[in-house]
Amino acid sequence: MNHTPLINSKRTMILAAIAVSCPFAQANTAGYISTSSAAGTSQVGPTAVYSGDSQDSINAREAARRKAKTSEALELLQQGRTCYSQKEYVQALEKYEAAWKVLPKAPATQKLQEFLRKSIGDASIAVAMEYSRIGRYDEAEQLLLDTLEREPNNKRARHELSLMRDPVRNNPALTPEHVKNVEEVNRLLTLAYGYLDLGNYDAAYAEFNRVIKIDPYNTAARRGQEAVSKRRSNYYKAAHESYRAKALAEVDALWEEQLPQELPTIELGGTEAVATSEGVLRNRDNLVTLKIASVNFEDTPMSDALDFLRAEARKSGLQMNFIFEKAQAPAAPPAPVVEDSGDDEDEESEDEEEEEEAAAPAAVYTPPPPAVISSLQMSDVTAADLLAHMCSQAGCEYRVEETAVVVYQKGAGSQRMSRRQWTVRPSFFSGAEEGGDDEEEDSEFTSGPSRRTRKIDAKASLIDMGVNFPQGATAKYSPVTGTLTVTNTDDELDTVEEIINKVRQEMPKMVKVSAKFVEITQTNEEELSFDWVINPFSISDSGKTYLGGVNGSGSLPNRLMSDFVTSGGSAYNNNYDGTGSWPISSNKAFASATDTISNGLMTGGLRSGSGAITSGALQNLITSGSAGASSRAAVAPGVMSLSGIYDSGSYQMIMRGLSQKKGVDVMSAPSLVMSADEDRPMDYAPAPDQLASDQNDETGCAKIEVIRRFVYPTEYDEPQIQSSGNNWNNNNDDNNNNGYSGSMPVAAPANPSSWSVEEVGVMLRFQVEPLKSTGDDVVRFKRFEIRVVDFEGFVNYGSPITAGIANQSTIEHITLTDNRIDMPIFSRRYINSNPCVYDGHTIAIGGMIQDEVQKVEDKVPVFGDLPLIGRLFRSNAESHIRKNLMVFVTADIIDPFGKPMRKRDTGTSAAASNNSIPGLFPDDGLVNP
Repeated sequence: MNHTPLINSKRTMILAAIAVSCPFAQANTAGYISTSSAAGTSQVGPTAVYSGDSQDSINAREAARRKAKTSEALELLQQGRTCYSQKEYVQALEKYEAAWKVLPKAPATQKLQEFLRKSIGDASIAVAMEYSRIGRYDEAEQLLLDTLEREPNNKRARHELSLMRDPVRNNPALTPEHVKNVEEVNRLLTLAYGYLDLGNYDAAYAEFNRVIKIDPYNTAARRGQEAVSKRRSNYYKAAHESYRAKALAEVDALWEEQLPQELPTIELGGTEAVATSEGVLRNRDNLVTLKIASVNFEDTPMSDALDFLRAEARKSGLQMNFIFEKAQAPAAPPAPVVEDSGDDEDEESEDEEEEEEAAAPAAVYTPPPPAVISSLQMSDVTAADLLAHMCSQAGCEYRVEETAVVVYQKGAGSQRMSRRQWTVRPSFFSGAEEGGDDEEEDSEFTSGPSRRTRKIDAKASLIDMGVNFPQGATAKYSPVTGTLTVTNTDDELDTVEEIINKVRQEMPKMVKVSAKFVEITQTNEEELSFDWVINPFSISDSGKTYLGGVNGSGSLPNRLMSDFVTSGGSAYNNNYDGTGSWPISSNKAFASATDTISNGLMTGGLRSGSGAITSGALQNLITSGSAGASSRAAVAPGVMSLSGIYDSGSYQMIMRGLSQKKGVDVMSAPSLVMSADEDRPMDYAPAPDQLASDQNDETGCAKIEVIRRFVYPTEYDEPQIQSSGNNWNNNNDDNNNNGYSGSMPVAAPANPSSWSVEEVGVMLRFQVEPLKSTGDDVVRFKRFEIRVVDFEGFVNYGSPITAGIANQSTIEHITLTDNRIDMPIFSRRYINSNPCVYDGHTIAIGGMIQDEVQKVEDKVPVFGDLPLIGRLFRSNAESHIRKNLMVFVTADIIDPFGKPMRKRDTGTSAAASNNSIPGLFPDDGLVNP
């Protein structure tokens, strides 16, 4: 709120200033003249004593001083009014108070003093209102009390004080820290949603986490994390579809004849294999193929010798560039990397280091001797051999680049400064950590450095480790981010990297093994077939010759009466006009809808539905549920029908068809960590399970299981039947038996007598060999097993037990017991191997690709070969089942912090001549690396 001062007239202020600077005189009754001005008041009269020019000079200087003070106060007053109009109330209050201190307290400045007093009151009220909004109640109350002390009748200050002390209007729990946290939360939420809009989901999720650390119940952050997770889920769905399409394409790709692949030239360097660029390969090949017939160098400068090589290359038609780099004075050190670590001690140490470096005297640079070839005579030599001898005599070295061969003097490149960064813990520096029971380990969930550390002198520590620091070389360490930044020559940077690698290699190592089991199945079924029923009809005038279909016998499945369309009523014997049937007829007196078509069927020999496309025998057994039963074959579903009546006959055509696609995707990805140190063997042997079917030796193995224990019977006792005879009663001494007596037979079914356990699910078990050396980056498995077991269903190997019971003149068969002997069917995918995997890489250690195709093309002879209409007498079906089963294993060598050992040992380098580009957002040190 912009408060208007009580005295806001600029004209009033100007008149007050003029009045202060102009003296005035007044005579009293005693004959004295009183003179007043900003410099004070003096009297002249009969008894006045004059001291000459010296007293006048003192008065003039005092008047000038007071006038200058008044002008300064007016200037400060004007500055305060400007700040007040811009709503900078704190600065305005400071200006007003400074003007009050400067302004001379004299009767001539009374109005200006009053104006300043009211201005200070207005500014104090405005500042107090700002303080109350951010929870600084004590300071705000003191400002209002000071205002009331200066101006007891200030109604506005008294009103604001009463409002501030009202607990309903102001929350007494509000603190400046809370307001600061609110501002920080708003900033982080804006940043997080910005990352979300840019698609940087990891950074957005991390910023939302930082919000929750400050405000644990922030709904906006949780909603943001929900949005991030949904977008990640959309990506993962797309990745799943992409991988599924790729896996199915690999099935079709097996039919392609593979051509031999040309392997690119690979050079091993650093921590991973890097393919050499085409330009470097070309220049190296040119050095080997270029032949020099004769050469004679006597005190020849290296630059002239390179001109000779360049001319010889042109003669041979080779475009080669030779560049000579002379030694130069060391370059100035690069600009220091500015990191907002949030640690005042760290910043102070950096400032002290910079002052020490600035105060250090500059080292005298001694250039190396000129590169001259003293004496070299060779003939019929390659350019590569000649260049090696030239560099050996001239004290030079060379490197092959993309566009040229660069020759440089030894030591010239070593003075070129570069910068690299490593992430190391404070324990890397000797004596850096400070012990104590109240230490708290840094973690990714802390918002700042919680560990108390002594001041770390990275440069001194590295010097003690054997690293040289020439003029311009620096080393700095930030305990908050854990970043070690070293600016030095390439040779010394390599030394630092070797030291860091050595320390890290001495840490205990573990192997994280991730296995991925992928099984993709795609089943496509297509069918289009036709069924015809033609009831016999007369083809002669006499009515004695009939033409039509036959009975319903033929290939399975048989066509039933219920498969065809009726006109209503029952499905049989529904005569239309007394001569023909609508649409089918039966020669049975009492036919059922489940009976087979017995008259008029033409396409009984065409296979359809499950009779055309068959599944495996085991699948049929599981589907039927019994070893002695079989599932009934069914025709394909009907799509449409065509029926008609003519004379004494009728016909009906049914078109059957289906188009089905089914996909089953199975993904199992267990992972486990195991020690890989030779002095930390894993000696663990679990207690054997008496019921478990898997009793392999597990000593020294790491194992993870995601299973369900399925207990099933393996043996059954024989069923027991209690036999009892019927006692027939003949009451009339004749052959008429009108009753019986006796007990009902009792049968006890087969009961399980022995049990076993099958672990259904995913199991990963492995054992690795200890790493042979610190630089060993190949994980060797002594044993690697992955098993995936699924339960498919039960098969009943028993049969019902029945008995015949005589009832009057008939025998009735009843089922005493179903006598089920159920045995489970499991599907297992099991791999046992001992592969070797390069650190951080993934290999496929097993798999199976299966492609099963079934095709059925049936037709009615003669009719199926007719043009156009012949398709109506055919049955075509096709089933295509594709399976892709792959097992992948990934091995990562990690340290006890869970960080991978590969790549991270190489520091991030930056050329010393390039200036650091600041990030878009400052590093406020709230999150540890």
